[in-house]
Amino acid sequence: MENRSVNIHLYMFVCIVLVLTIASMYMPRYRAEYVTPIISIPKSIYTKIDGSITSIDIAYDGSHIAVASDTGYLYLLGYDGRILWKTPMRAGISHMQGSINLEYIVAVSKAMELTVYSYNGSLVDYRHRCSRAQTRSLLYLYDRSIVVLLDELGWIYSYAIGRPEGRGEEWILGYSYTVKGYSLSIARFDPSIFTEIYPSKSSQGLTGEAAIAIYARISDNRTGVLSIYDAPLLRFYRFTDTIIENLFQVVLDDMRGYRLDSLELYDTGFSKLILAAGSNPANPDPKARYLIRVYELSEYKLSGFYTIRSFWSYSLGGRCVAVRMDSSGRYIAVVSEDYQLYLFGISAHIVNYLWSISLGYTPSCIALESIPLTIAVGVSDGWVYMIDEVGDLLWRSPLSLSKATSIDLSNLGYRLAVGFSDGSLAILSDARLKKRILDVSLTDPTGVSITGANLTIAGMGMEIYTTTPSRLLLPVGSYTIVVDHIDIGKASIDIRLASDLCLEVDSRILVQPMYPLIFNVYDERSIDIKPESYRVEVEGRLGFNVSTTLTPVNPILVLPRDTYNVKVYADHYKSYNATVRLTSSVNLSIPLTPEYYRLALTVGSWLDEFIGRASVELWWMDKLYGYTYTSARGEAVFTAPYGDYILKIQANHYNPKAIPIRLTDDTVTIISLDPTIYTLTASIKGYDGTPLFGSVRIYRAGKLYSEASFTDGLLRAPLPYGSYRFEFISSGWRRYSVDLVIPDKLSLEAILQPETYTLTITVVDDVDKPLEGARITISGPESLASYTDSYGIFRRELIRGRYTVTVSMDGYKPTTTYIDLSESKQILLRLQPEFITILWRYLPYILLLAVIPIGSLLTIIFYLRRRRMRELEEVSEEELRELGVGS
Repeated sequence: MENRSVNIHLYMFVCIVLVLTIASMYMPRYRAEYVTPIISIPKSIYTKIDGSITSIDIAYDGSHIAVASDTGYLYLLGYDGRILWKTPMRAGISHMQGSINLEYIVAVSKAMELTVYSYNGSLVDYRHRCSRAQTRSLLYLYDRSIVVLLDELGWIYSYAIGRPEGRGEEWILGYSYTVKGYSLSIARFDPSIFTEIYPSKSSQGLTGEAAIAIYARISDNRTGVLSIYDAPLLRFYRFTDTIIENLFQVVLDDMRGYRLDSLELYDTGFSKLILAAGSNPANPDPKARYLIRVYELSEYKLSGFYTIRSFWSYSLGGRCVAVRMDSSGRYIAVVSEDYQLYLFGISAHIVNYLWSISLGYTPSCIALESIPLTIAVGVSDGWVYMIDEVGDLLWRSPLSLSKATSIDLSNLGYRLAVGFSDGSLAILSDARLKKRILDVSLTDPTGVSITGANLTIAGMGMEIYTTTPSRLLLPVGSYTIVVDHIDIGKASIDIRLASDLCLEVDSRILVQPMYPLIFNVYDERSIDIKPESYRVEVEGRLGFNVSTTLTPVNPILVLPRDTYNVKVYADHYKSYNATVRLTSSVNLSIPLTPEYYRLALTVGSWLDEFIGRASVELWWMDKLYGYTYTSARGEAVFTAPYGDYILKIQANHYNPKAIPIRLTDDTVTIISLDPTIYTLTASIKGYDGTPLFGSVRIYRAGKLYSEASFTDGLLRAPLPYGSYRFEFISSGWRRYSVDLVIPDKLSLEAILQPETYTLTITVVDDVDKPLEGARITISGPESLASYTDSYGIFRRELIRGRYTVTVSMDGYKPTTTYIDLSESKQILLRLQPEFITILWRYLPYILLLAVIPIGSLLTIIFYLRRRRMRELEEVSEEELRELGVGS
């Protein structure tokens, strides 16, 4: 259980470290710490980073600078010193190199990790365990996207950036070569016998080839006398993607016993030039202890072995620190430990000494550019020198108190970047201008320096502001220096800066001047609004006081130089206080803050007493100051500063209104809006499409709003918004009512139906007996068919017009009549029976006549018998007893 807890804590610790590492790699941009420079240089930036700067690479156009420090951080800075990004590398950075314009930056850590970053800080490539041992040398072939490494065990590695197809590798040690009377061998495991990777350059840049210098043990018996010695062997390689191709080997035969201090390779297109600087302090000849030699290899073939001797050499006074050839192949620059900078010219296999200059301290780094040839040298005491191609000192300046560790010049922009061992970084523009040091101080009559006086230096297209005493590095030229002390006075001096100059200004030449104080009093909301007048109270530190009234036409006070407290008062504005140091003509801008007032308004109209949800905008100087909406009672309130305003009110279905208002106090106002009038177009027709004439009544909110007439079936009614009921009236037609909302609907088609009348038809037969079920067929404006009821009646509502009425029934002759229906009518129609109907009607009577004699006799007998029976029923019981009839 305890082991499990330990594992969990270890896992959490690893996760936290990983998160912090990733966060630091993608941290937002920030500005580096600025440091006070030893010397002030116009258009220069001084910053400081963590640790000591180990290498610098500046972009071709000078816009970005890549910096590596010994604390393990990789930086990319802008030319203004702003850190665009920084990222840590595990165990520190051993080597760093960028592409020509820093599109990509390659760095190798001491933990043997290879990382490639783009200019925006994103990770492009990463290789873990990029070598078997610590990296000794890095070569970035940016035009081929290839990174070449040399480690401490003598292995070369080739990586293709962005392509994970592995790596190429080759071991440079353990090489041997033997011909008749001559043998060469290289130790297998001695890291001191090889130096680093030296790239081959040309006028077009890197060639994709490089050489590694190795000290070989040589046994030479070709002359019959055995000679064993050590000499530098150059192994040339070509790199293509991950392929490492060994081209040939070259022995520098006349460098026997010398250790290579610096090497430079240049490909002219016809031959290869080799610049080798070596040292042999044990050489008995003092002039041969430190040499620089130039070799040429004009013919070579793959896998060849060559022994060459120099065609030119030069003796140095100390060990060579660095040798550089410019990109044109015309100049060779050399710096040595005897404080010297040498420049040689080379042309057509002839090397000429051009000039040398003593730097005073041991050079530590060098950079040069070709067009025009400019050489920048940093030395161990923090000074930097800039020299042109003829040996003239453009400028020299102490930029730091620590050693210059790395220096680089941009091809464009004349920008220089110098890094120092204390982590300070200097970025200079206009680095190729000729400059000199200017020291300026202000002294009292006893010669004591007075500090804090303002110093203005103007000239050569620049103006510099600082304080005394000051040390500056300025371009050669004419300047006007103004020394100004607030308590003593002011003086102006013209100088010509052609060499380093120390200028001491005597304070007795300074005089106290008078300066105008110009008041520019305006409303803080707009500089174009100024109060008509304002009162000014001025109190000086030295006791000079003024109280007066000024106007925009006369806004000037002339006062002695001093520090003043100024108070300004104006109507409708708050008072303004300011402190002015009057050391020159001062244009004092005083933005006054206006007082605030309350504006209350009520919005209504003749149509509605109050208008709610109306948009109310308060405009000032064609700018919207504020807006709100009215309440249900049409009220709105603003709190606004003093001034002239335009009040704009808008509401749905009302015409917008703009009212000018001058707000000088709390204000209450009532605003009436006119409703928007919409035109309703109505088409009034009969059901048959006939245009009608008549009138219309318009109701709004249940009340009669207006009446109008219409002709030819057309009505145009101007109305404000709202809900309406329209009642159309036309003689002979039914009234038509419709509800609608204006302006949701602005067109209307009213179809009126004509008035109807009751038509009642009674159908009887020839004896006026109602006929039920008689079929009534009506045709005309309306057509229909129906039947009479049990009373022989048919009743129906019909529109006016001429109708044809046909009545028919089985057994009766049909009849047709024509009716003009313009009012309710009742008509009686008799149907004449057909013969068969008459026969069936009288058939019972005919049969009765045929049997009446027999019937009549039987009827009489029946009748008499019935009568007798009734009489017997009417005889009472008493009468029966009297007659002797028993019960």
